[in-house]
Amino acid sequence: MGYTAIHRDWGRLDASVEDLGCGRSWQDIHRVQGMVLSCPGGRGRVFARVSQHSSRHFYHQARPDNCELANESPEHHRLKRELAMAARAAGWRAELEVACEARNWRADVMVFDEQGRPFMALEAQLSPMAPDEARMRTERYAADGVAVCWVGPQDRPWQRVVPTLRVPFPTGESRSWQVRHGMALCGPWAPSTVSDGFRRRRGRPSDRSGPRHRHRCLSRGQAR
Repeated sequence: MGYTAIHRDWGRLDASVEDLGCGRSWQDIHRVQGMVLSCPGGRGRVFARVSQHSSRHFYHQARPDNCELANESPEHHRLKRELAMAARAAGWRAELEVACEARNWRADVMVFDEQGRPFMALEAQLSPMAPDEARMRTERYAADGVAVCWVGPQDRPWQRVVPTLRVPFPTGESRSWQVRHGMALCGPWAPSTVSDGFRRRRGRPSDRSGPRHRHRCLSRGQAR
């Protein structure tokens, strides 16, 4: 299950935006006989579907072992979609499941700056991760001039060594995603909600120290 797919002629499709990111509609791909879509992760064939919670996504008929997107949990999908929606609500261009051309990282959500350059990756992190791995993956983004914020619902050791937002899943009647801890490593930014955090981030100068984007991102209509 993922939010993105590749069409041979239309390029990359994003189920979380109204025009799929390519000027098409959901009706153009959902339950259309002969529609051929492929997964950007493992390149297997995927199909458009709407979940029981009205979430549009793409799925494999047979889940492959070698596809990271197909093996993500429903909770992971829920969190990364919320991150993308919050960034967009704050006025940023944000795309789901964006990989660099070299394929050495794939962002759950990539936020782009006003010039259309990849600016900050947002990573939903629910599974265990050692602090050293968190540092390594953060440095991998930094080598391409991309900042990263790791987002998880619980206190974990890796949150003490990399830029982090701790955002518990909403419970009961609450529909608001509240930030309980985060981004101390990124300066004076203390948002109370996820959307609030992105609104405060707008207008601040970008920190682009180090090499800038040696690898292109595969996004908006691009396929490999």
